[in-house]
Amino acid sequence: MAFPDLAPIFGIVASLMFSIAYSSSNIFMSALSTKWNKRAMLAVAIFGFTCTTLVSGATSSLLLFATMRFMYGVFASAINTPIY
Repeated sequence: MAFPDLAPIFGIVASLMFSIAYSSSNIFMSALSTKWNKRAMLAVAIFGFTCTTLVSGATSSLLLFATMRFMYGVFASAINTPIY
């Protein structure tokens, strides 16, 4: 385990960072999807989604993990809006 001292709050950090980013950036991403090319936006979002998933799984730093989970939420919201 990468964060043995933080095991009790690990899930809270992961879910809280994702939830804050996803819920707050959904509004901005939906407005952005009307102005940008939807295919380009989707390609960038999928690439960012993949990179943040890989980095958050490979890191041993809690700060980097929390940052990657936040960015994961931003990219996840950017994936949803151009699809519809």
